[in-house]
Amino acid sequence: MVNARKWLNEKISEDQRVQATCLYIYGKCLIGELNLNSFVNLKELCISSKSNQKLTSLKIDKCNKLIALTISYTNLERLISTIRNVKSTDIDDLKLKTKKIEEEYLEYQLAAIKDKYSWLEVLLEA
Repeated sequence: MVNARKWLNEKISEDQRVQATCLYIYGKCLIGELNLNSFVNLKELCISSKSNQKLTSLKIDKCNKLIALTISYTNLERLISTIRNVKSTDIDDLKLKTKKIEEEYLEYQLAAIKDKYSWLEVLLEA
């Protein structure tokens, strides 16, 4: 796992952040707060990992141009955002997508627990 703030500071300079319109974070298991408020021209954000993210917060409230947001396999305790111009979905679509992400995350957690305690299932069947 990698500290989100440290990873961001090492990988993307301040100048690049201001110019960036798309940000794709794949395969990194980040922990802590991910503050993307310096990405003022960001239009598309995708955070995805096959393993569970340990992000505690995602700050995107200054990303006023954001029109597409995809987050999967994360455990965000807080989502700090005031996305003003989300054009790709309406509020009902956002609610449905949020519900789908939550269901996928719960399914992932359940599968991980089953794998971890598979011996218990064998014991219970006996």
